[in-house]
Amino acid sequence: MKKASILMIIGPLFLLGLYFFPLWNIMLGAPQYPEPLGMDIYIDGIKGTNEFDIQNIDGLNHYIGMRKLPKPRGNVGV
Repeated sequence: MKKASILMIIGPLFLLGLYFFPLWNIMLGAPQYPEPLGMDIYIDGIKGTNEFDIQNIDGLNHYIGMRKLPKPRGNVGV
């Protein structure tokens, strides 16, 4: 097979990986939090690294005038 044909097959497979692996990872460290707050951004939503990370990040964002974050990934109906 030609090199271009192989790339045409492999390219879409990498794009499918976007549904399973995060596009972006954000870790926010501050003296007030013993463990840094973390957030993974996926193609279809966001997910906190720990249980209350999204809630804490939303609370901090409120003070600087940002909108609420979208609903976390995997919590359908909440």
